[in-house]
Amino acid sequence: ADLQATATPAVDLSPLTAGLKDTTDRLIAALAAAQTKPAAASPPPAATAAAPAALPAEVRVINKIPDTFLYVMKEQFAIMQGWMEPFAKVNARQDEQLSELGATLKDIIGRYDKVIKRLEQSAE
Repeated sequence: ADLQATATPAVDLSPLTAGLKDTTDRLIAALAAAQTKPAAASPPPAATAAAPAALPAEVRVINKIPDTFLYVMKEQFAIMQGWMEPFAKVNARQDEQLSELGATLKDIIGRYDKVIKRLEQSAE
């Protein structure tokens, strides 16, 4: 058989490469901006040692959850609630049915005891 070399068609990756480079540049810029933000002011260690150990007057949140992460968490909890609600309803319905079954069993046992007593009395 005659083997012919087949050429793989060239794939243009330049749009993907450019998009990846742009995304990387934006990520680097965002990280650099986050690092240049001033940190929460804290007293120097010498001042802390001299101050009495007391609770801070207020608590400041320095790191916040990104909006996209918060959105994902909210959506996940909504989905979980959607899945759990039918199970909770089924469980509540089963609880009702079990309590009805328990009442019915108590009634049947009471009737069974009456039948046994009558049979015992008639056997005497």
